[in-house]
Amino acid sequence: MIIHSNFLKPGPNKKMEFFQHHYLSFDKNGVIDYFGSEYDKIPNSENKSKKVMTEFIIMPGLIDLHSHITQFPAIGIGKGGLLEWLDNYIFPLEKKFEQTEYAYYLSELFFNEAIKYGTTTIVTYSNSSFEGTDAAFEIAKDNGLRVFIGNSLMDWNLNDNFGKSTSENLSITNKLISKWHKFNDQINYILTPRYALVSSFELMQKVSEIATKEDLFIQTHLAENLSEIKKIKDCYPNFDSYTQVYEKSGVLTDKTLLAHCIQLSDEEIKIIEKNNSSIVHCPSSNNYLRSGFFNIFDKRKSNIRKSLGSDVAAGTSLSMLNEAKEAINTNKTINILQHGSVEELGADEVLWMITKGSAEILHLQDKIGDFMVGMLADFIAINTDKIPMYDLELTPENLCSRLVYSISNRYVDLTYSRGIRLH
Repeated sequence: MIIHSNFLKPGPNKKMEFFQHHYLSFDKNGVIDYFGSEYDKIPNSENKSKKVMTEFIIMPGLIDLHSHITQFPAIGIGKGGLLEWLDNYIFPLEKKFEQTEYAYYLSELFFNEAIKYGTTTIVTYSNSSFEGTDAAFEIAKDNGLRVFIGNSLMDWNLNDNFGKSTSENLSITNKLISKWHKFNDQINYILTPRYALVSSFELMQKVSEIATKEDLFIQTHLAENLSEIKKIKDCYPNFDSYTQVYEKSGVLTDKTLLAHCIQLSDEEIKIIEKNNSSIVHCPSSNNYLRSGFFNIFDKRKSNIRKSLGSDVAAGTSLSMLNEAKEAINTNKTINILQHGSVEELGADEVLWMITKGSAEILHLQDKIGDFMVGMLADFIAINTDKIPMYDLELTPENLCSRLVYSISNRYVDLTYSRGIRLH
């Protein structure tokens, strides 16, 4: 297929660039074979279908690095901080996900909603059960999304209704890896020790061993809430910090995604940097649970890879464009509190994060997040009528700002994965 349109794509300076009246061409396998302005250079053009889409802005598919399938019905539900919210609302809800029929139903709703918002790759938590997680994979394998799904590994500090033994957690993990990891190019299993208050040190050590053996990604939560950190100190009195618990258990690798990371000491930041792990900023969730503000431009974190996750359901939407807006607004709030001393986050920068930046974190920069030849045709299209520019100069920065603030919680018009239309 050959598409003639206007394109936003990542540039070399970690910002977005804008190209009017360009062509995107891809083959029957959804692999890009041309991007540029010269139609005559498109390979095999005479044998490809052609679409004129000049009324749209097209950009790479969006990547969500942190979410929870099981929490989807709880968006906007509940009060209190993190730990109270989990105990009172979320853990009981996640128990229901063990029912296979419900797990199929909810997974389909969740993934379809993500697609409508323009997400083509999503990293997500299931509950602790084989049945619920297996159902999520079954839905994902047929809907065209690229997914990283993991069962939540929880073996202590929970009542018997919500946790499982260490051995049972590991048994479920091995079954899921055997059945689903790299089932096809779109389906991936991710090891998911939920957080150190409910995942024992022994379990995390086993996770580290499996990650090394199977070359797997790991996802967890870190330093989200002050009450959480206080309890960590009580549960791990022989460790200097929350982050050191993860380091000593072996779960910090260059394939580890650490959600939140709001309340980190200087030493903890150095540990994350040393292990080349990545931070996933979840601004909507951080606000909803009153957890705090993450400063994405903290100079101490400048050498750590960072991007965004929706963190539904404490996050209030599966829209990564909304999360982009929330990240910008959080940055503005921090600037107010610090009297203008913080670098400002631009929309062109945050759109780079949720495309090319997140692809780099997932080690997929050669496949997704851009329109380079040889990459996969994952992209979204938004009608320009939804992005009024008025009399503004059509710069990448202005266009990105209008896009983020005009679309945020609205569905995109079209979502494609590997050249196939999903929405």
